[in-house]
Order: sequence, then structure tokens, then C-alpha cells
Amino acid sequence: RGAFVCNRMSSLPDELPQTEDWSLRGRCLAEEYESVAICPVRSKDDIVGSLHLADFRPGVFNDNIEVVEAACRVAGTVLLGLRDEERDKSLLETIQTALMPPVPPSIEGVSIGVSFSSATEMARLGGDFYDVIDLGARGVLIVVGDVCGKGLQAAGMAAQARYAIGARATQATGLASFLASANKELLRILPAESFVAAVACLIDIQNKKVHVCLAGHPSPIHFASGCSTEMEAPHNPPLGFFANIQFHEASADLHAGDTLLIYTDGVTDSRRDSSTFGVDGILRALDGASQQDTERLSRAVCQQATEFHDQSLAGDDRLVMAIRID
Repeated sequence: RGAFVCNRMSSLPDELPQTEDWSLRGRCLAEEYESVAICPVRSKDDIVGSLHLADFRPGVFNDNIEVVEAACRVAGTVLLGLRDEERDKSLLETIQTALMPPVPPSIEGVSIGVSFSSATEMARLGGDFYDVIDLGARGVLIVVGDVCGKGLQAAGMAAQARYAIGARATQATGLASFLASANKELLRILPAESFVAAVACLIDIQNKKVHVCLAGHPSPIHFASGCSTEMEAPHNPPLGFFANIQFHEASADLHAGDTLLIYTDGVTDSRRDSSTFGVDGILRALDGASQQDTERLSRAVCQQATEFHDQSLAGDDRLVMAIRID
């Protein structure tokens, strides 16, 4: 079945037909191995490698070469699957690093916790991303976004969107002009019919205010004095789809101990039977979690949304960010 087998290598030079330019080279000959077998490792109809066996004793492979060949036929599919699995895992980790900082930056005056539940298969990979940018005296700019679609194309667009949006952070005079500038750039670089749902929040630490501008994205949830409410902010179209959009923003007061929760729609869209996790699911998770630890808070919401979702149904990435004013 395609294997090369020789049970007495020392006699091979005498048995092969020789021509003027004939030569025989091999490590096995130099090392004086007598029994040598080279078996193709197959995956379906493709040869994906070879198994090379050698023994100093003659006649070792007379009776067992068919067993070795059978093992190689099985091994090819297994090894190729493991290689692809490792490649996919490495690629998923690289993409996740490109879409979001591994750890939110430490900024005086605010505590930030992030929890992210990603797809485990390339076909279900989404395009969630976030950025936290310290603007000094102006405050902290937080951007959370979600690119339409699934798979590597969506992840690639999300990486482009993250850096294109972030590059405009220090130039804009306000959130509306910031997203208008980002929208213009995304119209230029994204494929037709693509778009990015995003929310930009500017935390003004000195004046204890938050400014919010939505672009096809859910409103943040404001948790203060034991009450959780969705922030009232104008709903603008998503980025990268329409030209010449005039964005509108909203502002709200913040106090020490207040928490903002920002999430992508993969959280609220988690579903079981005919029910979705929704904003009510987030509020239930908030009621049962400590507001003092933003990392635990974001993890609680993300975990409950993931557990609520029926795993037999197609899922989505879930990103939850909690920001507490110290």
C-alpha cells in the first residue's frame, strides 16, 4: 500500500540495477541498519507525511508492515486534525489580542473590568472589540464596537475598525465629531454593505460626567444608589454604512461609586427556546453581583448570558465592560 520495505539493507546495492550515474545514499546505510520501512501517513487520499522506521536486526518488518501501514492511515487524519486545531487556537488568540487589550489600562479615578466570551470555531468568530484611551485632563475615552458578520473577514474588519477609530481619538473636539470622523474613514476602508455598531463614552473624571454617543449600539446601563437604568441617549446609525451622518450625544452626571456597564448585543441576544437574555437578564445579573469589583461584575453578566444560551443554537461573541467611578 505504498510503503518502502527492505529487510536487509546491506544487500540492496547489489540487488538494484546500476547505470553509469547510479549512486545510493542514505543515513540508514551509513548507520548500518538492516531493516528499514518508510510508510506514507495518509489523510483520506492525500499523503501528509511519512513514518520512517529502522532496526539493526534483519527481517524485522516481514510480518508486521501491514499493521504499520494501517496505523499510518489512521494517524494521518488524527495528526492533521490536531495540527489544524492548534493552528486555529493560535489564530483565535492572535485575533483576540488584535481586537482588545489583554488587560485594561490602569487609570486613576476609574476601575475597569472586562469579560469576553469568544467563539471557539473560525466560522462563528465575531467582530467584538474595545479600546480604552487616556486623554489626560479631558478624561477617559472608551470605545466598544461590533462588526457585522462572522468568521475571519469580520475579525479582520474589526481590527481595521478598532485602529481607525482609535487613531481619531486625540483629534476630535467632542464625541459627535469623533464618530463622524471615524464614520468617514470606515466608509473608505470597509467593504460595501459592511458596518460597525459602536458606542463611545467619554468619562470626565474631574467634572464627574459621562458623555455618550451611540452608533447602532445598545445604550450603556448606569448603576447608581442601588438602581440600574439604561442611559437615555440618541440612537444614531452604525458606522461605515451611511455618508454625511450628523451624530448626536448625551451626557449624565456621575458620582463616586457609580458604575457604567457597556455590552455588545451578543449578551442580550443569548437565547433559550423562545426567550432572550435581554436587558432584563443583565439587570438580574447586576442585582446579584457586587458593584465594588468591576472584574467580577463584568464576568457575572457575561457568564450568566453564556449559561442562559442554548448551546445547540448558533452563538455570538459576548463582550461586557464595567466602569466604576472611584
